Amino acid sequence: MNSDFDYKLVKKNDVLIVYHLNILRFVPKHAKVNMGKLSDVDGTEYAVSEVLFHAPVEHTIAGRKFDAEL
Repeated sequence: MNSDFDYKLVKKNDVLIVYHLNILRFVPKHAKVNMGKLSDVDGTEYAVSEVLFHAPVEHTIAGRKFDAEL
């Protein structure tokens, strides 16, 4: 089962970058910023409202932890 992430390049002046408690967040500064879309395995599409990177990870995959997660 796969999902698709159709990302869009945005200008650095259009995105707020925040680092707090091991989480790096990219948040659009205004509603006109298009950060792309995410499609789940059923084909339902969601607009990306922010992107977060966690390190260390908060979740496991098949019981395995990785260095970071998106």
